[in-house]
Amino acid sequence: MIPKRVVSALLAALIVSAQPSLAFGGSFQLQQLSPSDRAAFDAIVSAVDNWQSDPAQVAKVQADIKNFSASHPDFVPIQVEAAYAKSLYVSDGLGTIIGSKSFTPIIVELQKRDPTYARSYILGARAFIFSGDLASARPQLAKAAELDGNAPWADLTWALLFDRAGERNKAATSARASLAKAAGQPLAMAKAIVIIARNGGVPDDKSAEMLADQIYRIEGNASTLTTVISETLDRYSFQPGLLQTLAQLAQRVSSASAPTPKFQLQIARWYLSAGYMYEEAGAARYRQDYAKAALDTLDKIQDAPDVAQMAWNLRFAIAASNDDLPQMQQLIADGEKKNYSVQTIAHNKGVLLYAQKKFKELIALYKEAGLPDDNLLARANERGGSVEFAKRYYLRQLEMLPTAPNLNGNYASFLLTRFADADGAIEYAGKAMALMPYENARQTLSLALLLKSGRYVRSGNLPEARNTFEQASLVGIDPDYARKWCFDFCDDVKAALQAFQ
Repeated sequence: MIPKRVVSALLAALIVSAQPSLAFGGSFQLQQLSPSDRAAFDAIVSAVDNWQSDPAQVAKVQADIKNFSASHPDFVPIQVEAAYAKSLYVSDGLGTIIGSKSFTPIIVELQKRDPTYARSYILGARAFIFSGDLASARPQLAKAAELDGNAPWADLTWALLFDRAGERNKAATSARASLAKAAGQPLAMAKAIVIIARNGGVPDDKSAEMLADQIYRIEGNASTLTTVISETLDRYSFQPGLLQTLAQLAQRVSSASAPTPKFQLQIARWYLSAGYMYEEAGAARYRQDYAKAALDTLDKIQDAPDVAQMAWNLRFAIAASNDDLPQMQQLIADGEKKNYSVQTIAHNKGVLLYAQKKFKELIALYKEAGLPDDNLLARANERGGSVEFAKRYYLRQLEMLPTAPNLNGNYASFLLTRFADADGAIEYAGKAMALMPYENARQTLSLALLLKSGRYVRSGNLPEARNTFEQASLVGIDPDYARKWCFDFCDDVKAALQAFQ
């Protein structure tokens, strides 16, 4: 429970002028804003919805909120957005649960001041869901649906609630209901598609085709659908059937209109997502045929101004996958020459430093450039910094998306390689495989089972050793991989392999 005095202090910090009278609540309703003010407010909402933990972006959002609040001191919706942005900032540093719990008492107070702002109930419901209080989220969603039932967000947030509750059929059904209301809203459409796939809504190719048909009936504009594909790829984490659905959707778009550079860029991204195998030395590794297909697609774009930087970034990812350090260095130099994003260039320099095993320099670079925490920084800390930092990062990611296969797989690999925690790795890699089998999780699970089997061998418990080895065999044993990645527990792995193989 957060003390009331803390809530009051946070509210006071969010409101830049005199506290508005409770009798007036939200005295400036959304429909009363001038067109220019409404556009400015909508831009703030969009920036908050697309929160990226980027220090420059965070500073801009905070400045925009402050300026809007100064000219609209009694406008409760901007106070809601300010509180939500602050909770996201807290989540970046302390985790989603703490960030969400910091927001829930504030949003309840703000809802009393303006009970008509539907989005406040959506944000409130999400905060309760992420903090684990599903019961409190339900009345928030009921109110949101009452105020704006024609919008996709209430159904979409119900889908999130059911997803967290493990009610997969209800989650997929609510997401489909949201999708039907989301024409012209690419972000809502993408989030609905992801939840449908994550909850078993696309079990086969026929289902992918049917979902693509549904999407195309709801929204037929090629530009909007290109954005939908982009937003969905941003959220791809091995959800079953998701890439098949996007392939079907892309086929419909390309059949109806000439492909634009933005569309071609998404096709290149699709190839890399489909060709992803595993991560090694700080870089994603792609199948060569898919990487080549992505490069061929990028060649069709050339230097189209609106996608040039993103295409350059994909080329860098492919060079990193191939361990082509000279090409990586050349691409970084090209990016600096063309004045591409300082943050993106800094991140790619970090990838290069990791490949060069300069982990401390990478950590220092992130701090100097103000880069947000990410998987690369966590892995560098595993190798040459704070293992505790890496652990906190992986757990924060799991708080946000506990059903993401790759996040469970990442944590399993961390537990295995850094702590030789066979049971923990088996738990999380097993969950990743149950959610969506992929190679990295399979190898982690197999190696953890070999480690556990070897420990039984060395302790003299041969029945349990054999049973565990048989489980590893069912998963699939790659002896070369096991010997390469066993690190400090190679004696145990070798004991299992020698005893039973």
